[in-house]
Amino acid sequence: MTALSQALTDIENYLGVNGARNIKVEYGTETNYKTSKSVTLTFNSNDHDFMVTITRVNSENKWE
Repeated sequence: MTALSQALTDIENYLGVNGARNIKVEYGTETNYKTSKSVTLTFNSNDHDFMVTITRVNSENKWE
């Protein structure tokens, strides 16, 4: 989990996120449940809205 936390910190620094609020997490936003799973994180910071989506793609099905 440390690597994921560091990645989110890097994204936060790169995009200038300061004081995230209205944080929402949606599970199961995948388009094909047999080949992938996704989690979408949305939030506001200052005058901007942000969306981060992480999708797991099953190796055996990723090119179908």
